[in-house]
Amino acid sequence: MVFIYRKMEIISMVREESKYNIVLHELISKNGEDTRRLRSIEQRLDMMENRMNSLEAAGLDRAKKFGSKISEMESALKSVADELSRTRNSLEKINRQIVKFARKSDIKEMERMMDLLNPVEDERRRLVKTAEL
Repeated sequence: MVFIYRKMEIISMVREESKYNIVLHELISKNGEDTRRLRSIEQRLDMMENRMNSLEAAGLDRAKKFGSKISEMESALKSVADELSRTRNSLEKINRQIVKFARKSDIKEMERMMDLLNPVEDERRRLVKTAEL
């Protein structure tokens, strides 16, 4: 009987050990699966980090180019403003000089006065006009 009891005890231990082995094997399998998942997640994170770094670098390059373009535009705008100022000054100078010129009506009036002062010229003009007709 002791032998049977002992045999049953050994069988029970083997069964329990087998259960532990199954549980242990299942834990190891799940651990491996979790490790693969973590590795996959880490790879995805690395790829995302690389993408973010390249996007950041591209953004910085664009910002630098944008800044240089703005500087060029500011310089061109300043040049245009200077040229406009010089043109405005020149126009004001020309306008001041134009005011000093005689108008057409002033010249006609001066011609009439000269005609009054010089009757010979008036007669000559009259004769030229009649000869042309």
